[in-house]
Amino acid sequence: MAVPLTVVKSTQSFTLEFVGATANPCLTKGIINSTPNVLASGNSYFFNYSHSKNSNDLKFLKIFFDTMSVGNTCAFSSGVYVNIDTGAKTTWSGQFTLQGKTGAYNEFLYFSGLTGTSGLAAGIYDANLFTDAIQFTTINGSTANILLSKLPNNDPLNLKYLGLYGSDFGYEEYVEVEKSALNTGRIPVKNFTVLNDGSEVVLLSQSSTITNENLYFQNSLVSTYMRGIPSIEALNYDETINGVVRYNYVDPGVFTRFIEYQNKKQFELRYLTTATYDILKSWYQNTTLKTLNLSTNTPITTPISLELLKIYHLTYRNSVVTDFVASTDFQIPLLLSTTSINEIYVDEIVTNTLTITAGSFVRDINFKIDLSDSRNYGTLISAFADRSCSIPLTGLSYLLGTPGFEGAAFVFAGTETRLNTNIFLKLERETTSILELIILVN
Repeated sequence: MAVPLTVVKSTQSFTLEFVGATANPCLTKGIINSTPNVLASGNSYFFNYSHSKNSNDLKFLKIFFDTMSVGNTCAFSSGVYVNIDTGAKTTWSGQFTLQGKTGAYNEFLYFSGLTGTSGLAAGIYDANLFTDAIQFTTINGSTANILLSKLPNNDPLNLKYLGLYGSDFGYEEYVEVEKSALNTGRIPVKNFTVLNDGSEVVLLSQSSTITNENLYFQNSLVSTYMRGIPSIEALNYDETINGVVRYNYVDPGVFTRFIEYQNKKQFELRYLTTATYDILKSWYQNTTLKTLNLSTNTPITTPISLELLKIYHLTYRNSVVTDFVASTDFQIPLLLSTTSINEIYVDEIVTNTLTITAGSFVRDINFKIDLSDSRNYGTLISAFADRSCSIPLTGLSYLLGTPGFEGAAFVFAGTETRLNTNIFLKLERETTSILELIILVN
C-alpha cells in the first residue's frame, strides 16, 4: 500500500491566481537582499552567497540560475560597494557570462565576460561592504506554471508561511486550493519565492497542466501536503508554530543544510528523495534562519515516522549446559564442566538468519526489530554491512534505546534503495552471535 499524503499546513488568501506556461516572472522580477563575497581575478568573478540567512534569496538563486547554462548571459544591476579605505562607491551594473554554478542553492557562482561596470580591481570584495545588493535579470525563454498571491498578508496569512521548498531541493510537496474550479486536486510543488513587488509565487511542476484562473476576492484555503504519517504528538501540535530544520549529513564533505518556516509535522515528514547518505534532523521551533543561535536554541531531534512492512520481536536467550561424570565413590555424579550458550529467537523461533521480502512500492522496505524484551538486558548490539562485522552499517538504519528496555529497537528505513541487501546484527553478551538479515526486493 502506498504511503498516504498528509495535510501539514494551511493558509488563506484573497488574491490568488493560477497562470499556466507563462514567462517565468522570477527571471525579470526576482529580488535578492543578500550580498556576496566576491573574488575578482582578471576577467573571472567568483560569487559566494553561502553565508546568506535569507531563504528567499537562496531559493531565488536556485530558480534563476537553474534556467541558465554555461555560456548564457545575464544582466546585473543596483549593486553599490563602498571602499572601506577611501569611502569611494562603485556601482555594479552590466552583464556577466555564466561559467559555473554549484551548491544546493547555486550559492557559488562563477562569471566572466564582464561588460558595463568599470574600475573593478582584482581582489576580494567583502559582502558587508555592499550597501545595496546586486540584482540579476535575464530573458531566456524559460516558462513556468505558477500559483501567484498578489497581496500577501502577515503570517500565517501568506504563502511564505507554508515553508515550501519543492522538487528543486529534492522534496515531495503538493499544494491544493480549495476554491479552485479549474485547477483541482493536489499539484506538485517545484519551488517558491517572493518577487520584487512583494508578490509570492509558488512554482508548480512543469508536468502539471495548469489553466489560467483568477481567484481574486475569494477566501481561498491553500493547503500543503507531504507524504507520510506523522506521530500523534505532531498531529496534536500547533501547526502555526514554525521553526528551522537542520540537516546533519553524516558523510564527510557533505555539508549541513538549514530550511525554515517548518512546523513539527513538516519536520517529521520532510523526506529528502535525493539523499544517498545518512541524515540526522533537528528542529528549532519558534525561530528563523536569521534568529537561530545553535548555542542557545534547544532542538528537537530526528523522529522516525515510517510505514513499517513488519515488526519482528527478538530475544537473546542464554542457557547453561552442565556436563557430569560418574564418580567411582558411591556412584555420585561429579560436575565436569558448564557451557554457556546464547541463542537468537525471532518471533519465538531460534534462528541466525531472517529473510525480509519487500513489496513493489517505493517506500515499503521499512521494518523494525523490537529489542525491548527484558531478556535482552546487557546485550551490546551493533549493525554491520559485512559478515565479519568490520564495516559499520551506513544508510537509513537506526539502533534506538537500550536493549531490554521499553523502546529499544533496530529500525531499517531502506526507502533510498531498491537493491537486495544483507545486514548483520552482532549481539554480544555471555557469548557473541550474528543475526543475518536478508532483504529481498521483488
